[in-house]
Amino acid sequence: LRDSFSFDHPKIIENGKNIFCYDLGGKELRIFNSYSRLSKMNFDYPIHFVDASPNGEFCVVSSAKSYRSAVYVYDGEFRVRYSRFFSDKYVNFAAISPNGQEFIVAAQYSKNGNLATQISKFSISSEDALFSQEFIGEIPLGIYYTENGYRLLTTDAMRSFNESNETVSEISFSDRKLLSGKVFGARSLINYGLEGLSGGTEAVVYRNDGSVEYSKTFDTALSDATICGNVLYTLSPGVLTVCNIETGEESKYEIPTSYSALVPDGES
Repeated sequence: LRDSFSFDHPKIIENGKNIFCYDLGGKELRIFNSYSRLSKMNFDYPIHFVDASPNGEFCVVSSAKSYRSAVYVYDGEFRVRYSRFFSDKYVNFAAISPNGQEFIVAAQYSKNGNLATQISKFSISSEDALFSQEFIGEIPLGIYYTENGYRLLTTDAMRSFNESNETVSEISFSDRKLLSGKVFGARSLINYGLEGLSGGTEAVVYRNDGSVEYSKTFDTALSDATICGNVLYTLSPGVLTVCNIETGEESKYEIPTSYSALVPDGES
């Protein structure tokens, strides 16, 4: 696979079949498999977020004329199946369901002078939202589908919802310094800044019910972290740390300091 291009703020995601590359704030999306580039898509407005389902469908968050945000849903042949436009909210994140028939957005807006987050679930066969809920005073940081529902990450908490849109667990960040968070199936990875230790990080893996499954402290900041299978991979300047979540076994490897991101391929 050879394709030469340059992005200022590159973002890469994969769905087990293809790799999606875009420049945050750019207007170009490139899609690859393991052999070649499959498509290069150009948008009229900047791309803010991309998500893809294991079946091959994907969604793109951008904007449109006279609208603050727009979400476009594509099939596995890169054809638009559904478009949703938002006139009064900025969509920060979107997640497409594993079967590609639904998607959820996490949008930011102002209500009575306060910042607010609204999550909304849509079906590609209906114009009306299936479900909506707002959280006043919070900013969205991510929305993810899980095996039994979906999960919302904001500046204040991580909340898990079941398929009936009921909250089943909530992890509050009110007494912690949140650095970043991601969701990997039934697990959530939250990185906290350590008090009194400059640049120190605590990586905590949570189960779906909100209980702690694994945690590890690092003396430095993490450039990236990801979970693949039962393994936590963390990247810090010059070091790749590999931790088995179930056994606690750990290995460290020296790597070039120029490495800045981890991209799982479904197995490692």
